[in-house]
Amino acid sequence: MSTSATTEQHQPQPNIDPLSDEKLGTNPDNLYARRIASGLVIPSDEARRWYREQFGRDLGDFNLADLNLPRHMNNFLQEEKNKDLTLVHERIHFSPAPRGREFDVLVDTQFQDGWFWYPITRNGEVVDPDVKAIRGQYEDRIEKLLKDEMGITTSGFKSYYEE
Repeated sequence: MSTSATTEQHQPQPNIDPLSDEKLGTNPDNLYARRIASGLVIPSDEARRWYREQFGRDLGDFNLADLNLPRHMNNFLQEEKNKDLTLVHERIHFSPAPRGREFDVLVDTQFQDGWFWYPITRNGEVVDPDVKAIRGQYEDRIEKLLKDEMGITTSGFKSYYEE
């Protein structure tokens, strides 16, 4: 194969600032993200159950109260009385995971940094199998620790775009 044929097949990509109007204007159905967060999903009803059992009160019907659940879970792991939990020493973080009008909790276990163009979805979930993170043994371990030490059951593994 000649050098010119190789050059024609693999033209260099233009050097365009990802935030420039030129790039943003190419496809109005795409958004821009700086990273992908992946992890185990705790459904909002399960997170609310944990909160009710932990603190003895209900969050009520106001769905935006779900946004506070990750903070309460992170604080739980920071409390001195819980320092003997194995889960405290893991590199995890609880964050909101949008699901329509409700918010599940995402137990962040993996991050992919970089620049991602993604199609608009109703909740920012990664649907492209070539980009989506893969669940591994670490997530299996964290799932077991969540069940054993916090009494929380997860519903699967998902990835979300983050701006």
